[in-house]
Amino acid sequence: MREIQAQGRNAVKVTTALNLIWYYIGHELNLDKISRSCNVSKFHFHRIFLEHQGESLGSYIARKRIERAANRLILFPYYNISQISSSSGYSTPANFSKAFNKYIGISPKQWRNLENPDSMRDGLLNSKYGKVLDPYIVYSRYNFSDKYERLERLNELDKIITITKLKEIKLMCLSTHVGINQTFWGPVWEKINRCATRNLDDNNIKRFGVWYDNMDICPKELMRYDAAISIPETIEVNAPYVTQKMETGYYATGKLCGTPTDIRHAVKDIYMFWLLERGYIPDCKPYHEEYLADVNEDGHYQIQFYIKLKSNRRLSIN
Repeated sequence: MREIQAQGRNAVKVTTALNLIWYYIGHELNLDKISRSCNVSKFHFHRIFLEHQGESLGSYIARKRIERAANRLILFPYYNISQISSSSGYSTPANFSKAFNKYIGISPKQWRNLENPDSMRDGLLNSKYGKVLDPYIVYSRYNFSDKYERLERLNELDKIITITKLKEIKLMCLSTHVGINQTFWGPVWEKINRCATRNLDDNNIKRFGVWYDNMDICPKELMRYDAAISIPETIEVNAPYVTQKMETGYYATGKLCGTPTDIRHAVKDIYMFWLLERGYIPDCKPYHEEYLADVNEDGHYQIQFYIKLKSNRRLSIN
């Protein structure tokens, strides 16, 4: 029993560290700072982080900075490379370019304006983590056969998406970094559902999946996913569960139905096409999806998606 409790406490400390890295990726981060924030010695923290994540803290931070920058270069065309370099934690654009080349195989400028995919070298994301980057899948410039096809897709998404201001929602989460491993999903959801059944009114519970990574860039086995349920402010959360919050603010939201692949492609359309076309700026927050029904026999399910925006004001994009 003591060993299980210790594992739960260690999992919470690692999750606390992952959250610090997520929200403060643009700041100076190191083992001393993060271990102190988690109230544990740096030697013990190094061990438990490596055990839980399968890579050292330094390797994790370096990879996350590149993945976040690669994502921002795609999603935020209105930010220049120097801004993205600074917000990703690099002291100079030159250091950023060197690190980006090392991981991705091309420069940040080439990644943003990719004209020749064959120019990509075998970067560290591939050679070390086995993540083959397909620029035709990752790249943000959607190609339509003609302007009418583009307009048709835009109109389809207009009918689905609304911009809504939401109040803060408190969540109880169980975090894992193997988010697309369906065999692992089952036990995670079973565990959090058992806890919810014992302590909460099931009729008032909302169930969310919280995604932190872009599947097209992050290695699959290292993706982070939280299974989460909404809880009242008065409920206390104990290890191995952690408290997260959906912040107050404006969200692009709407309902989607289909297979996991169908929904993934639709959400990608919203992030990489609709938001840009309609001039909304996505915030650098996790993506939330609320599960409205269990998966049916055909493998279809229904969700309500929530994409946090910088504000409800539109940006004029030329």
